[in-house]
Amino acid sequence: MKEKIIVLDDTQSRSALTKFNAGSKARSDIDRIFSAYPIYFFGNYNTKKYISRILFYQRAMHRLKKEDPRSIYIMQYPEYILPPLIKRLYQFASAHRTIVYIHDLNSLRIGGDNREAIKEEISRLNTFSVIIAHNRFMHQWLTENGCTRPIVDLNLFDYLAEEPKEKPLRYDIGFAGNLEYEKSKFLYKAMNRNPEVTFEVFGKGWDKKHVEHDNHHYQGTKDPDEIVDCFHSRFGLIWDGDTTDTCAGRYGAYERYNNPHKLSLYMAAGMPAIVWQEAAIADFVKKNGVGIVLHDLNDLSSELAKITPDQYAQMRKNAQAVGDRARAGVFSKTAVRTAVKYLRKEAEHA
Repeated sequence: MKEKIIVLDDTQSRSALTKFNAGSKARSDIDRIFSAYPIYFFGNYNTKKYISRILFYQRAMHRLKKEDPRSIYIMQYPEYILPPLIKRLYQFASAHRTIVYIHDLNSLRIGGDNREAIKEEISRLNTFSVIIAHNRFMHQWLTENGCTRPIVDLNLFDYLAEEPKEKPLRYDIGFAGNLEYEKSKFLYKAMNRNPEVTFEVFGKGWDKKHVEHDNHHYQGTKDPDEIVDCFHSRFGLIWDGDTTDTCAGRYGAYERYNNPHKLSLYMAAGMPAIVWQEAAIADFVKKNGVGIVLHDLNDLSSELAKITPDQYAQMRKNAQAVGDRARAGVFSKTAVRTAVKYLRKEAEHA
């Protein structure tokens, strides 16, 4: 008899948090991908009352006690619940067969040099039975910093959406994200240093006064479920930091380990990507032939000019193939199947 698989989620009202938040989509997509399994919510953001949230968690945990002890639980990390409940959650995780799906590693995202924060995060992750990490670089970082649990590489976040329609490609570069100047200085600088390259941008915080040329088209904000069908660009850009010659700063450094959800969006749209050559996802982009890797965005114009129509057609075909898988939840399903195999082997040798 196969063991029962159960999904645990930290909030019952994910969509209400922020409508245009791609991060919330990444987590809600997991619930949708594994919707065939029972799901228990142990957090409730429909109320601000402290005691109501505590009672909601306790009721959820009480119901879980009735489940078969051989059940396997899928959980998402980090969790967003009240601090007093976090310890209880990890006690539950350590006492059951649990698969944890990492969205972010906060100790690494904020710089990776706070040893206490890293130690605490690794300690939490070690309470789970199997860990799903973004890629081989995050896998290695976890192992080097004391993670002792089996680790499965996801390789790409899924992005559930309808298949995009074919449309004319009017722009060279598409970008979706936070457009505030302090967050995306690289984007404005890339526009200014590549006046012959055209940009299509989506998101909040657009600040036109920092752009010197008329080589851009601002498309406003779009719902994460709808934006897949809104691009008219040849390539999607993934970069971070203040400069165009590297991904600098603490968030830029995180690119060496992180799978940005932006890549999943671009693949779901069937759009090849342009990424920093030292980013973790450069490995995926090169292996799958779904874009180009750059050292410096100042070279954007010259690098785009080198790409022949046949080369671009192949990149787009490859991106569409990867996008088909991402829109169907294939990467998450494959990772969870692998994680379940680890648990079955462990049970056989117990």
